[in-house]
Amino acid sequence: FFFAATQEPTLDELDRAILSNLEDPSGRSTAELAAAIGRSARATRTRLKLLVDRGLVREIGSGPNDPRRRYHAAREDRAR
Repeated sequence: FFFAATQEPTLDELDRAILSNLEDPSGRSTAELAAAIGRSARATRTRLKLLVDRGLVREIGSGPNDPRRRYHAAREDRAR
């Protein structure tokens, strides 16, 4: 059998910029994050989805078209 080496995905500069901007307990909207990191809202949403899928960011809102949707840094201590 062949087993491929697996590694945890690393965080790049953009991931770290997003996560550092999510330190506020009230969270941030896509537009707020995009302005803070100097990217378009679309590029920011794409990266946020990847971070949500990896469990690093939590998305709070009623759905993808919810204008009040907020993003928060996922923390293990908050989940308990």
